[in-house]
Amino acid sequence: MMIELFVYETSILNPALKLINIILFGISSILVYWIKGSYNKGLKRIINFLFLSLTFFAFGSILRYFGHGFIFGFTKEFSLKWFQSLSYLVAALFFVFSTRTLSKLPLGLEKKN
Repeated sequence: MMIELFVYETSILNPALKLINIILFGISSILVYWIKGSYNKGLKRIINFLFLSLTFFAFGSILRYFGHGFIFGFTKEFSLKWFQSLSYLVAALFFVFSTRTLSKLPLGLEKKN
């Protein structure tokens, strides 16, 4: 019975974890909007890059929910999974941009008054 919980095709964990990803993205979106105004320009730029990265990861997660995308007319050769992979690649690039921006900031990243 416990083994069935981990069978990817039939487990309730499969869609549940994907939905939890989207819910956490929504919560983090609200938090980013709420706290972004209290930081200086450099940190706002990093927050924006991280938020874009998070957005593309969430989009990839949504695409993952639909698998190959057969219900949308995709085929196994031209699969929705290609767009999922591209979404993750763009997310990783935005993460690199955020770390590059962070490396250019001076020390002392305090909140502005």
